[in-house]
Amino acid sequence: DEAVSCRRAAAESLARIFASESDLGNELAQKAKNWPDTGVRAAALHGLWKGWPDHYALDELAVNACRSRDADLALTGIAIRISRGLRSEDDRQKIWHMFTNGTVSYELRDTCREVLVQGWGKDEEFKRLALDELCNPYNHAPFDKERLISFLAHSWPGDTEVAHSIAGYFLSFSPSHIRDESFWEAMFTGFRGNPELSSAIRKDLEERRTKYQAIYWGPDAKRAYSVIGDDAAKSELLAAYLTETDSLHKYWIISTLMDVWHNDDT
Repeated sequence: DEAVSCRRAAAESLARIFASESDLGNELAQKAKNWPDTGVRAAALHGLWKGWPDHYALDELAVNACRSRDADLALTGIAIRISRGLRSEDDRQKIWHMFTNGTVSYELRDTCREVLVQGWGKDEEFKRLALDELCNPYNHAPFDKERLISFLAHSWPGDTEVAHSIAGYFLSFSPSHIRDESFWEAMFTGFRGNPELSSAIRKDLEERRTKYQAIYWGPDAKRAYSVIGDDAAKSELLAAYLTETDSLHKYWIISTLMDVWHNDDT
């Protein structure tokens, strides 16, 4: 199968099952070096890294991969180097370009963000570039901005400037459209209870309650209340549970209460 996710899954399976077979590691190294299809080379390199991290050729193959024009192969090389405490200015510039321009395969976009955060999560220049782009009046593409706020949420938990920018985004684009669970986890751990973010999220909740009362309770509402996370939100959920008659809606209410306030006796 030529799908990136299938190739990587196959490579990881080989690494997990046959990690003791040195000949297979050598074969993957050869494919990572010479195979004409860069997608196969990226999968082979990924498998070599996962199953044979001490292979003598891995570092050199990673360096060569970083120089590739194929974004997926280059990302694989950078990921390996970051995992080994290695990085260069070329790596830094390349991964930022891949991340902001979305040049990697769709299946690897989360991986691209994860490697960027791992390697350059506290890069002040990248923070400034992301914040400036969020304020760019000529960029009206929500998905492009979602990538940026996800990077900021993961990289700068609790940062007031980041919170202000994400709140501004939420006032322009409904946060309910963001389905990236890792983003909401980062928001919960890093920004729960932030007043400015809570205000923006509550505004969206009120608008949705007016328009879509019949389908108000669900995973979107759970994410929203989790980030608000204050006593008022808890009281609102408890009151809603007592008056709600739909069993599915009650499930989402209690699920939110249990996940967010699991240490609360109320």
